[in-house]
Amino acid sequence: MIDYKKKLVKELSKNLKLEEDIIENLIEVPKEAYMGDFTLPCFKLVDKIEKSPIIIARELKEQINSIYFERTESVGAYLNFFIDKTYIIKEILKSNYIYKKNSGEESKSVVIEYYGINMDKISAIERVFLEISMQSLKRVFENQGYKIEYPNNMNEENNEENIKNIIEDFKAKNLVTYENGCEVILLDKYNMPPYIISNEGKINTINATILNKATRYNRKYSYHKNIYIINSSQYTHFKQLVKILEVSGYGNTKNYSCYKLGIVKILENNIFIRKDEFLSLDSLIEKFSAKILNYHNINGILYDSNTINKIVRDSIVFYYINNSNKKTILFELDKIISYKEKNYIYVLNSYNRLKLLCGYLNENEEICNLNKKLLNEESKLIKILEDFPSVLNKCTVNLDLSILSRYIIELINVLNDIYKALNREELKLNKEKVVLIKSGCKIIKNTLDLIGIELL
Repeated sequence: MIDYKKKLVKELSKNLKLEEDIIENLIEVPKEAYMGDFTLPCFKLVDKIEKSPIIIARELKEQINSIYFERTESVGAYLNFFIDKTYIIKEILKSNYIYKKNSGEESKSVVIEYYGINMDKISAIERVFLEISMQSLKRVFENQGYKIEYPNNMNEENNEENIKNIIEDFKAKNLVTYENGCEVILLDKYNMPPYIISNEGKINTINATILNKATRYNRKYSYHKNIYIINSSQYTHFKQLVKILEVSGYGNTKNYSCYKLGIVKILENNIFIRKDEFLSLDSLIEKFSAKILNYHNINGILYDSNTINKIVRDSIVFYYINNSNKKTILFELDKIISYKEKNYIYVLNSYNRLKLLCGYLNENEEICNLNKKLLNEESKLIKILEDFPSVLNKCTVNLDLSILSRYIIELINVLNDIYKALNREELKLNKEKVVLIKSGCKIIKNTLDLIGIELL
């Protein structure tokens, strides 16, 4: 999508004859919508322009001429900018994949992988959710322009000789200490337990292998981000690894971050079910589907068993992603497939209902003459649509996939409010409402794609 802030920075830099970096640091986002989309506090320019900030704001108002901004307003020492909302809507509708970032991070690479070396240590169903998280993260980072790296050959380098060599490297750096029959890297001054390399002459395979792999990554590659997916028990171990790499001089540890998996618990009739009962996502789907197949009538349509299975599968994925920022993810059947919850069933029903309204807008109909006044009446919705790129960026910065599912729910809520207030008789005359709904539906679909859900 268009980066309106950059467009504004270029326009202001041209008129003020100042560097773009200086201008970008001055521009603010107002707390209230009536103050515009961006604001320039002109009193911050007085040390560079020998004029009253009020005069600077007034003069700039007359000079700014950008097609991307509907208007500018000078209010005292502030200059407020209002984006032309029709550009936001047109850009959403003109592309099938409006979330794809076209610039900014193309030259940067990222590795996203599970932290441990032994997948057998986690339950089968947790392995499923680990894979869901990993693939969703990869799609989001890819959408932001990052190149996803797959250093598969690193497993071949985790042989006994290489592991022994890396241990010798750490000994040469005087980082390995012999204590109580163990070779350890002491981290007590960092308030961490010792990192055990070997015990009574026998190498600690897991610790040594992870250390070997991480150091070879840093020697061989130059990744912008190294993201490890960890479970709750591995967090201290991960912090130990990062500190060891930092003190040993192996690479830039600022690039290291972790995505924490919550502990999955499955509840049925107020009783916790053993996770080893579910050897795959299909077995969990089968259990849930069996309960709803005979009596659930979704959105007024009685679906066949295959479609029900897909809806249950997508409901499970959405529920997991929506709760992925929690330490414990409690799976409750009633919450996952209930009509009374803000869950995937709610999203699917709302989406299908809203899509029906889009039929009032001819696919070939020109949208260049949209009524700006009518569009601005739905400023709350437009603000949410406009925020989509920043939502995606926040997801990558915070490593929090639940930001996406919560965004979908927020968007659906606002679209449903518009839907309820619509006069069906006036739909053909009020194409602006339909255009906004269509834009919202497109963003919902694209966001669900990112978390691995393909709408029916």
